[in-house]
Amino acid sequence: MFDGKTKADSPERGASSRDLLGPFQITIMQLILALGVDAYAREIMRSLSKRWSGAPVYEAQVYGAIRRLSQRGFIALKETRVVRSSPPLKVYCVTSDGERALLAAEAHYAALFNRTETYDAKPNQGRTSTFQQDRPRSRAGPRATKGARR
Repeated sequence: MFDGKTKADSPERGASSRDLLGPFQITIMQLILALGVDAYAREIMRSLSKRWSGAPVYEAQVYGAIRRLSQRGFIALKETRVVRSSPPLKVYCVTSDGERALLAAEAHYAALFNRTETYDAKPNQGRTSTFQQDRPRSRAGPRATKGARR
């Protein structure tokens, strides 16, 4: 029966993959921190396009990421600016939970991609393969039988 608790709520488990931020969400949060008082969606999109060398960034991506981050409590609406002849600008800020999640995600990806340890992958020397045959394999193709025409 569902009791309202998720796996992430259990104390014996660490952060699950659902708790981690994705690379796009990390970039959005870093830009919100960098932009400060100008952290509204349109400016975030412009900054993303500059950062990604003019690669197309779609409104749905940015607004969807902002919506998901605010639902998770990682960013919050800081203020709403009224600008004439345009919709109001919603300025966002990163919450303290968001800062903790951002630091955890950055540490996770740094550990994942900056590994210095290597693993010694040597084959098992004492074991013989079960697929080795005791006799040599015959040549490929049809077998020559007695009395067969050539």
